[in-house]
Amino acid sequence: MQTRTINAPDGFLWLPNGVTDLIPTIGPQALAVLVMLARFAGSKRVCWPSYATIGKICGCSRSTVVRALATLEEYKLIRVQGTMDKSGSRSANRYHLLDVPTKYQPVQPVLESDVRPVYIRPRKRVS
Repeated sequence: MQTRTINAPDGFLWLPNGVTDLIPTIGPQALAVLVMLARFAGSKRVCWPSYATIGKICGCSRSTVVRALATLEEYKLIRVQGTMDKSGSRSANRYHLLDVPTKYQPVQPVLESDVRPVYIRPRKRVS
């Protein structure tokens, strides 16, 4: 299977098409986190922003960031490496961007013939 890397040479961010095929599966929050990590990582493909930094940039809560990172790790888009400071306490995680398959399971487009109109019955007024 071919793979492509995520990197940011000369201020640009390249995102393989395979990642966009995953949007319905991983969700927009995980995609936003992945794009932000790729921007921070640059060509070295490693970065260590805090949950707070990721949340602030992506406009989401800490719990959403944690879920998004777990999703990205589950789909093998990133590898999370826990680190320790000199005193042995937990420090910032390091995020390694992994090679991305150029194609995931294709997403089937919704055809106009597949869409049916939906009638929503108005609610009765309670007097």
